[in-house]
Amino acid sequence: MEYTIKAGDTLWALSRKNNTTVDNLMRLNPQIKNRNLIYTGRTLNLPDPPAPQPTSTPAVAVPPFVYIEPPVQTSSVGLTASKSYDDSDFDTASLMNLVGKVLILDNINIDADEIYPDFLPYLKNGNAISTHNVNHHEIFNPNRVGMIPDPVNTNLAYVFFTTPNLNLGTGKNAGKNIASDSFLLNLDKTEPYILSSLTQETSNFNSFIKLLTNRFLSFESKDIIMETENNKETWLGYKYITPINTIESAVADQFSVTYYEDKFLPITKLHKVWVDYMEKIRRGIFLPNPETTIARREFDYLCSAYYFLIEPDGMTISYFAKYTGVAPISLPYSSFGFKLGDNGNSEVAINYLYQFKEDMNPEILDDFNKASSKMSSNSGSVEVKSKKHYDNNVRNPAQPSKDYVLIFNENPLTD
Repeated sequence: MEYTIKAGDTLWALSRKNNTTVDNLMRLNPQIKNRNLIYTGRTLNLPDPPAPQPTSTPAVAVPPFVYIEPPVQTSSVGLTASKSYDDSDFDTASLMNLVGKVLILDNINIDADEIYPDFLPYLKNGNAISTHNVNHHEIFNPNRVGMIPDPVNTNLAYVFFTTPNLNLGTGKNAGKNIASDSFLLNLDKTEPYILSSLTQETSNFNSFIKLLTNRFLSFESKDIIMETENNKETWLGYKYITPINTIESAVADQFSVTYYEDKFLPITKLHKVWVDYMEKIRRGIFLPNPETTIARREFDYLCSAYYFLIEPDGMTISYFAKYTGVAPISLPYSSFGFKLGDNGNSEVAINYLYQFKEDMNPEILDDFNKASSKMSSNSGSVEVKSKKHYDNNVRNPAQPSKDYVLIFNENPLTD
């Protein structure tokens, strides 16, 4: 059957609603090339719902939460006086048996999967409570009831690179750098938007390099490892080892990003400009940006990168990190090889160096919002809000919150 895509839809969420998989949806919709990118207003082919099976047993309505009073008779495992939490009537004739520490409902035509985990209760001090409200930080769960966690790695993520300030715009001596390099001179005439993506000295300034966000496919980083130190050792070889710090793996390391590339090679050209600029600044061929390098004593070719892992609703942030002092250190020329009969490669990977990484600190979100607020009025923006303020349509999210959402303040493309 056909389905019209709505705002906020993802293939993962639609597969859950229709009892199928993302791979199956991709097979039914060969026009979709990127499983992380679907467009509002377009139609999808969904699997037809299964035909209803006749049954002789009527369906039984299960209350959303069942409270079971403690047993009053020690000679029986049956529990008595059951009623729903909201005081609605419930079939007390259904026998409730105690199996381990899990309560099951007998004599009703409901599969355990249909009531699990929202309706399947289990005991705590004689009372049954809903498994999805269980606080696994406070009580033991030896029978592993309700152990169907949401996946950590969802099907949606974003990476944002702040715009460096290469001396390629309209500032002092910018013309000399472009005029001295034939590759830059040609780009300035044919694809000036590539150069403007790497400098802050443009009338339509973007805080982030939108091309990299839009073409982003995957992100690979490294684990943070605690360094250890051998403090004591006996002559027999017994050792006393203590953890020291995580500085070694939190600073001056690398991450890799894979992008979608097309036949015009915008990703490759942008990074070639970036890498060539750094090398020629180092060799004294190019002049650095005086406002950045001289006035503020900063490297004009370094930037920051923000990484967000998003839940299936397309907005709620489950993980976020900031990488400071970022610059590309590779060009994807290995992707341009040739083999007869090969359809070519539409993905390119870039390695980046960073100076420092931090994550899960709400101050990172404030930094992200400040960077986004510097965009020109006609370039659109993106911001982070606390879930509470977003639901109540309140701006200024600078308050502690369990959940944050990523909001794009411009209409997505629906070509």
